[in-house]
Amino acid sequence: VAEYYQSEPGIAMHSRTARAAGLALDEVAAARQFTSKDPREAALLRYLKALLEERGRAPMHLHEEAREAGWDDEQILEAIASVALEGFTAMVNVAGEVPVDGSSEASRALQAA
Repeated sequence: VAEYYQSEPGIAMHSRTARAAGLALDEVAAARQFTSKDPREAALLRYLKALLEERGRAPMHLHEEAREAGWDDEQILEAIASVALEGFTAMVNVAGEVPVDGSSEASRALQAA
């Protein structure tokens, strides 16, 4: 999601977290493109990517594909919620010109009131 919104702080943070969790560089690169070598993960990611790109109107066959891959409705809803939250965070990062290191600077466009 950070990649989709071109949120540099989000990309950096998620890449660090993924690497710390033991994901290989190729897995991190695949996740940034909403893909995976794992067929189950790939099915869910295709659905989530379509939701993001189509503003919530993903084709029903992608939802069914995710369910057939083993994801239940609760898990799919949790994944949708994660995409929504990450989208909000990415928009704040981009709109507020949040620096990658997370520091605050007086010259930033958005500041906390």
